[in-house]
Amino acid sequence: MKLTVAKKMILLIASALLGIALLAGLSYQQMNKVFDAANYGNINSLPSVKTLSTALEEFGRIRVRAYRHVLNTDNTVMQEIEGKIKDAQMKLDKAFKDFEPLISDDKDKAFLATDKALRDEYMVNLNRILELSRSNNTEQARDLLTKAAPLAEKLNTALDDHMQYNADLGNKGADG
Repeated sequence: MKLTVAKKMILLIASALLGIALLAGLSYQQMNKVFDAANYGNINSLPSVKTLSTALEEFGRIRVRAYRHVLNTDNTVMQEIEGKIKDAQMKLDKAFKDFEPLISDDKDKAFLATDKALRDEYMVNLNRILELSRSNNTEQARDLLTKAAPLAEKLNTALDDHMQYNADLGNKGADG
């Protein structure tokens, strides 16, 4: 089969159009891949850090209110403080629950499990502290607060490390 000049031109134009279409498709795919990696911080890391920050904030409120409870002697004020402690506990639990859909990988899941285990351990101590405080055994309650402080610091550090891990995941995604 002999190709005429017109057929050669049509073949050349068709191959050029095919090349352009292939290049456009590959470019579109690469742009989506880069966008998804860069957007990971907005979709997952930022909400993760924000949720963990809420958990850390509520835990701090629980700790401060526990000290206020022990320092107080007025039953009405103590009951009010206990209500605020329960509210902060609910918000802390909600923050952990809200974080679950944001888990990125097994390491993130392990961080959350550690956070929850430390929270549970601290709450056992907190309940005992409040019980002692309610019965006006303030000296024993203060001693238990002092003994629980390293555990509370451990939870603070675990939450900080967990937030940093999620921030690093976001930065890693943005860096490509």
